[in-house]
Amino acid sequence: MMLSSWGLEDVDHVFTDEDYHTLTNYKAFSQFMRPLIAKKNPKIPMSKMMTILGAKWREFSVNNPFKSSPAAVAAVAAAAAAAVAEQVTLPSSTSVSQPVPMRRAKTKEGKGPGHKKQNKGPRAPEPKKTGKKKMAPLKIRLGGVKRKATSSSEELGEASDMENSSVHSSSAPSDSSGRIKRKRGRPAGKKKKAVIEEGVSAGEGYETDHQDYCEVCQQGGEIILCDTCPRAYHLVCLEPELERAPQGKWSCPHCEKEGVQWEAKELEEEELEERRRERREEEDDHMEFCRVCKDGGELLCCDACVSSYHIHCLNPPLPDIPHGEWLCPRCTCPRLKGRVQKILHWRWGVPPEGIMLPRPPNASSNEEQPQATQGRSEREFFVKWSGMSYWHCSWITELQLEIFHTVMYRNFQRKNDMDEPPPFDYGSGEDEGKSEKSKDAEYSDLEEKFYRYGIKPEWMSIQRIINHSMDRRGCYHYLIKWRDLAYDQSTWEEDDMKLPDYDYHKQMYWRHRELVMGDSTSCPPKYKRHHKESYLEEVPNTPINDPTVKYETQPEFVTSTGGTLHMYQLEGLNWLRFSWAQGTDTILADEMGLGKTIQTIVFLYSLYKEGHTRGPFLVSAPLSTIINWEREFQMWATDFYVVTYTGDKDSRAVIRENEFSYQDNVIKGGKKAFKMKAQAQVKFHVLLTSYELVTIDQAALGSIRWACLVVDEAHRLKNNQSKFFRVLNGYQIDYKLLLTGTPLQNNLEELFHLLNFLTPERFNNLEGFLEEFADISKEDQIKKLHDLLGPHLLRRLKADVFKNMPAKTELIVRVELSPMQKKYYKFILTRNFEALNSRGGGNQVSLLNIMMDLKKCCNHPYLFPVAALPLKHQKAVFLKGVPVTAHIAETERYTSGSKVRTSTLYSVHLTHGPFTWTVKKKYKHFQELHRDLLRRKIFVSLLPLNPLTRFAVARSRAETTSSEIPSLPHASGESSRRTASKQKYLAEYLNVLLATSFYRNYHAMMEFLDVSQLSFIADLGPKGLEGLILKRSGGHRFQGLNCFGHHQICYRWSKRWLVVKDSFLLYLKPDSGEVSFVLLFDPGFSTDIGKKPTETKYGVRIDNYSRTLILKCSNYRQARFWGQQIKEIAEDEGRDFLRVHRFDAFSPLREKTPVKWFVNGATYFSAVADALMEAKEEIFITDWWLSPEVHLKRPALNDDFRLDIILKHKAEAGVRVSILLFKEVEMALGINSGYSKRALMLLHPNIKVRDLLLHEHRQWQ
Repeated sequence: MMLSSWGLEDVDHVFTDEDYHTLTNYKAFSQFMRPLIAKKNPKIPMSKMMTILGAKWREFSVNNPFKSSPAAVAAVAAAAAAAVAEQVTLPSSTSVSQPVPMRRAKTKEGKGPGHKKQNKGPRAPEPKKTGKKKMAPLKIRLGGVKRKATSSSEELGEASDMENSSVHSSSAPSDSSGRIKRKRGRPAGKKKKAVIEEGVSAGEGYETDHQDYCEVCQQGGEIILCDTCPRAYHLVCLEPELERAPQGKWSCPHCEKEGVQWEAKELEEEELEERRRERREEEDDHMEFCRVCKDGGELLCCDACVSSYHIHCLNPPLPDIPHGEWLCPRCTCPRLKGRVQKILHWRWGVPPEGIMLPRPPNASSNEEQPQATQGRSEREFFVKWSGMSYWHCSWITELQLEIFHTVMYRNFQRKNDMDEPPPFDYGSGEDEGKSEKSKDAEYSDLEEKFYRYGIKPEWMSIQRIINHSMDRRGCYHYLIKWRDLAYDQSTWEEDDMKLPDYDYHKQMYWRHRELVMGDSTSCPPKYKRHHKESYLEEVPNTPINDPTVKYETQPEFVTSTGGTLHMYQLEGLNWLRFSWAQGTDTILADEMGLGKTIQTIVFLYSLYKEGHTRGPFLVSAPLSTIINWEREFQMWATDFYVVTYTGDKDSRAVIRENEFSYQDNVIKGGKKAFKMKAQAQVKFHVLLTSYELVTIDQAALGSIRWACLVVDEAHRLKNNQSKFFRVLNGYQIDYKLLLTGTPLQNNLEELFHLLNFLTPERFNNLEGFLEEFADISKEDQIKKLHDLLGPHLLRRLKADVFKNMPAKTELIVRVELSPMQKKYYKFILTRNFEALNSRGGGNQVSLLNIMMDLKKCCNHPYLFPVAALPLKHQKAVFLKGVPVTAHIAETERYTSGSKVRTSTLYSVHLTHGPFTWTVKKKYKHFQELHRDLLRRKIFVSLLPLNPLTRFAVARSRAETTSSEIPSLPHASGESSRRTASKQKYLAEYLNVLLATSFYRNYHAMMEFLDVSQLSFIADLGPKGLEGLILKRSGGHRFQGLNCFGHHQICYRWSKRWLVVKDSFLLYLKPDSGEVSFVLLFDPGFSTDIGKKPTETKYGVRIDNYSRTLILKCSNYRQARFWGQQIKEIAEDEGRDFLRVHRFDAFSPLREKTPVKWFVNGATYFSAVADALMEAKEEIFITDWWLSPEVHLKRPALNDDFRLDIILKHKAEAGVRVSILLFKEVEMALGINSGYSKRALMLLHPNIKVRDLLLHEHRQWQ
């Protein structure tokens, strides 16, 4: 009836005898019936589901043929209860209070690669307890009676309350009187949650697997629990009824009649402990592997987070599992003092102090104390804090950076080498640093702390103080603008901070504030102006002279700056002052180079110093010339407060809030420009800005009344329809001055627009102006134009001013581009963006103006950021602090096959620390080196100071001037006496050059010495053989590639630096130092020279099992030298690698050699090869290791199992091949996906290749 009224479908299930024996409680019945009901009614509400389950359970209990009648059960229960009540209960013994043992820290068994499953051993039998038997207290549960349905919120609240009370009651120990512990149960039909507390002993509390309702009446309430089965009863439902619950162990009437069918908790301690352990593992959310090594095993778990560690992976390692609560390094990591803005440098820190191991308890006194555990060095990062100056840069640990700035840390890892700290960007060099440090100890200290990590000294120098504030304690704080940094990087510093020239700038700030505001009440007493000392002179309130009166000599305020004006510049100053007095706006049109900027600055400064006006003055100039304007103002107008209004929105917002006025709230803050309040006192004298910002921020700049406007390069105003022209016409300007070197550049219309901007009331008719001066060739019109322009225009030419200047002589010297310039010239013409832009971002080349980019390339290739990167990040080649010495011990005379003259080879023996090697050079090689070094010296002296190379060039120039190139001995005859004398002079010549880092580290010197960045690495063994060679592109092609026309394809030669070591050889790219190819010594290694094996005249062929390398030399002697030397190194130092080893290993077994263990993938790749060979219809393959030349089965004696060969054979057989490549795998493995894609697609039309771009780059790190 109930199901039909709800529109639900009933479950037709016939219960068997086995069901009646199995489903002995409501929990088991509910787990059995719930899925059946849900299958018939998928969308049944939970409330109806519980109601139906309750009804079905009552029906099931009534129809149970194996269940005794309620009356019989009640009678048996009453008899048992009476018998128990008559028993004498023994008082519980008084418990002796014992100290609570300190628990060990939480541990778990991880499931990582190192996890080993523990086998359960047989349970040890517990010894029998002697003494009196202790009676366990009886357990009673309080179940709620059935209630009417209430709101869902009330049900949830009451249910949660009862669950809380249930948990608390189950964990509370019983009292000494043996009274029964009670628990508030839940209404019948509610699903309960089993809770097992670890702190409850076997005899305390009760297991919560009992049913929550009475077995007789099927209702909740205060129920008594059976100790030998999961049934529960009301005291009144027992027959006879019991007034109170019996003490001790109690069995229900059913168990008394049918016998014990359910073991009590005391008999199931092992199962309960196993259940607790499994539940703890299920509920434990700690990591299954160590956070450091990513391996499993026995892990130490943090009590505050989910981290897990091996005790030996901690730093320092722990000797044993600690006792009590333990927090991991991430939870105990100290917080940062602010937000990190950027990372400047990193280094290896000092290892932490180890932990002393305790002496074993059974150790004798003669035994030594165990050694302390050794900590590991971890990375430390030198960071710049956001909102703080570079004076506050400090070191933080790698863990701090990883926790609080994860994204920044990952990006830094991806873009930088994390194995070796980067070289110092700036600092005292090895040679010049000693004298600099001895002269200035403060500079040396700053260099050690800051400068060497890429911080410029200007960034730590105060340019000016722009604002101040006071805290609650009455302490002052100052907002400081730093040199060469934008305004948005201004920072607040405390008054008592130790900064260079801090007191001087504070005095200047308060003095200028007093001059502008006219009030010094807010100034601190120690900075109030004294009569004896005044940093700024007061300006007269009234004019002190007539501007129409000429200056016959240079005024005193100009002379005090240390500069001297030319006479024509003094004449221009007088003309500008006279025009200003007459109210005539002017155009200063002197020829370029005559000092229009200086005349303008001195003119504005004279108006200020003579008391005619205090400004403010607005100077609008091209952005590229604003730096020059700043420098000239600093030189010629020392008392001017000049503000450069440039930068992004954040910088301009700081300028408006702090540099426009000393008064508060005169202009609304924020990135958007708003009007300045009327009658507000302007803080600055001069505002320098660009054309674009005059238009963009016209709301703020247009609200100020300007005493004078100066527009540099005024041809921007040649069109009255331009936005710059229209916006400036809306400004409040008292006087206008235009600067231009070409007032009449194209036609009279442009000149009219300039005059129209100056005096629109006079020049307002363009058509009439053009008609009046239509024929400019007539003398009367020229005279009339001169009379019209005379009051407004002043123009002087160099020929008129400098009459004694000689005529200009033009000499064009044509030079060819250097190899680097040619390379980047080609990159620009071919629009090779990948080669012109660095992978790490930064300044990107867009090639929007190719002609300008070509011009930059012709000027200097370092104007492209990517070209200057090798200079900035050049790795050290020689060992630091270890000298290089040269000695010429012997000579060798030989006759070239193409020449009759006999030449002399000098054997130069070189020593650098533990490394020794010999190079053979002719005298002409010394001459070429000498010319290269002379060119380098001249080049450095003329090199422009690009920001990327500024400090390196400055140091190079200083070292160049202090270290002259020694003279090279002249060539002479080949007599033995002269040869011995020349040996001595050449050795001295080399030693002088090698003692100077400027010449020693030059690439021409390193080529002469046959050294590279791989020469002096101890882990790579002896220095070996090195030199510059020509390598055939495709020369390391695989054997068997003998297709028609391959000679024409392969006869292209690339310059490479070859390095031969004791077990391998490789070559580097000379420009970048990147390792391009490695060939290992193996049993198939061989060398050969001559035209037949190499297909070139002076060639060297190098083979091993899988590769072939073809080299080209300049003559037969050189080819023979390379072939013999490589063969001798392989057969001597690499002889162990030329033998056949067990397991087909390519290298012998060596001890005490630093190695890295890798997974043996031979089985995997062999299985892949077999699967590809067995494919009949289609192949789909994708993985990170895909490369056409990979050999899937080793040893690679032939090409049968090379990936591209296998795929080509299958494609020719009609099998469809689909390949998916990953692009970013090149970051980690050096596999170029572009090359792999092209090589595979050209094999056969049946091969289709797609490449996938993954944005998660850190997968390949």
